[in-house]
Amino acid sequence: MSTEQEGMELSTFEPGGRAGKWVDTSVDITDHQRLEDELRASEERFRLTFEQAAVGIAHVGIDGRWLLVNPRLCDIVGYTQEELLAQTLHGVMLPEDLSLAFSDAQRLITGEQQTYAKELRFRRKDGSPVWVNLSVTLVRNQEGWPLYFLAFTEDITARRQAELQRQLNQLKDQFILHMNHELRTPLTSL
Repeated sequence: MSTEQEGMELSTFEPGGRAGKWVDTSVDITDHQRLEDELRASEERFRLTFEQAAVGIAHVGIDGRWLLVNPRLCDIVGYTQEELLAQTLHGVMLPEDLSLAFSDAQRLITGEQQTYAKELRFRRKDGSPVWVNLSVTLVRNQEGWPLYFLAFTEDITARRQAELQRQLNQLKDQFILHMNHELRTPLTSL
């Protein structure tokens, strides 16, 4: 068998010595393969960023259902990913904070604002409150229709507790100062 390759045509000899031809078409998929590789790498970067972020990240449906949650958010609220995805954002938010978040979400949907950030409380699986800084934006499709909320959640419980302790210390210092003054001031006769 003798073959010469020029372009996309190969000459061959068939059994019995007869010359034959075969045409081979090929497509250069180098660019296509490169684009697929770049897409895979981009998806992997997003996945790693989402999974290893230092803040909770979630996609929340317009109806309040959790659509996608990262491990950090699960840590903050104490639920597994499966448990969290089986409920709504309303299920972990304290009722008194829910109305604040709801009104801001409505303004995002109507386009009155592009994003909002609020300090509010979530209820952990064990029932304890956790203070969070919740930053939310609305993701829309190309036609402008709302798709889902993108929520970033930072646990600020330690900071809130430190602020409360600082306020308590200030009140205590003021009380001691006032009592010290009262004790040193002689009583006036009536």
